[in-house]
Amino acid sequence: MRKPILLKDKILLSLTFLILSFGLYWNAFPDALAHMTPLGLIYNPTSSVPTGLYQAYQTPLKHGVIVSFCMPASSIPNGWKKRGYLLGNWKGTCENDNVPVIKPIAALAGDRITLNSKGATVNGHLIPNSRPMTEDEKHRPLTPYPFGTYTVQPGQVWFISHYIPDSLDGRYFGPLPISVINAPIRRIWPVSKQS
Repeated sequence: MRKPILLKDKILLSLTFLILSFGLYWNAFPDALAHMTPLGLIYNPTSSVPTGLYQAYQTPLKHGVIVSFCMPASSIPNGWKKRGYLLGNWKGTCENDNVPVIKPIAALAGDRITLNSKGATVNGHLIPNSRPMTEDEKHRPLTPYPFGTYTVQPGQVWFISHYIPDSLDGRYFGPLPISVINAPIRRIWPVSKQS
């Protein structure tokens, strides 16, 4: 038997429709997906974290918190934008018109992160699905960040997704300044137990 649609879900669906309709009206659909609206909403169409509508919220930055951030142009691996890894055909709100990236925090200042061919470990705990790939789905080569053990320095953060094995994240670009973070975000639609 099919579950009835809850009022909360109807409201979120209506809100999503209004936001996307507004973006289409202004011929700015990619921008509607690529950055937060004044309501702190952002749509994630990728699978590095669960797809859906996210909203900025206030929470301490800690392991596992999903954030929106802007990749510094100097940290983007060679060829990533051209290959479309950063939604390169869309104009975003970050430096050099890149769109914000959405990933979970894997390591913060003081943590020890080890990268090797088996994956990434933080303080001795293996991150699921973190084994670096040598090529993408189109068989183009990928170069992981140099293998080794690193102590995360003050003002640094590592982003590595455990949701899927082919996430393009810190296992390829390494640590970033914590100042790149736009905001912690949480999924508000579709509603699930993981949200």
